[in-house]
Amino acid sequence: MEMVLDRLYFTSLYNQIGKLDKHDECVQKELLGKNIDLLNLEWIYRGLKFYKLSPEELINYTLIGGYMLKYNDIKNLCYSKDEKELIDRMINSSYGFLFDNKDTLDLFMERRIERYLYFQFLSYYRKGRMDITQSIAYMHILEYEMRDIISIIEAIRYNLDKNQAKRYLVRRIKGSEL
Repeated sequence: MEMVLDRLYFTSLYNQIGKLDKHDECVQKELLGKNIDLLNLEWIYRGLKFYKLSPEELINYTLIGGYMLKYNDIKNLCYSKDEKELIDRMINSSYGFLFDNKDTLDLFMERRIERYLYFQFLSYYRKGRMDITQSIAYMHILEYEMRDIISIIEAIRYNLDKNQAKRYLVRRIKGSEL
């Protein structure tokens, strides 16, 4: 059910982006496409490692509209024999950062995705064209700030060490203070 809702959500967003002017459409399709690529990679990795899904099942659950990973790329990744082969295929790609630390791969994959997208949005926000892209980037930046606030509150609630708590934040915090 969750995958169907994700597919509906991303398809609706993709269709709405088509109504923007050409420049804004291009930028938004890039950002949305990168988000889709990363979600697909996360799903394929987890589907192979934890759920032992067949390639056909993995393909059925992936999202359409990726930026760098087109349908044939996704299909080939879904036919990886296991997560190690998937990592070997992706480690030298633009998305290799998801797989470059085997010690924290499972624990921090989602955070790496969020951090990557945060910096993508921050970059577009700083370009400052005073257009819809800047507005959308700002909303996403605020979303990641809210997620970090929630993570800090949870870290305090569960008495996590400050250095351990920092590892769960999307944005990097310098110094010893949370």
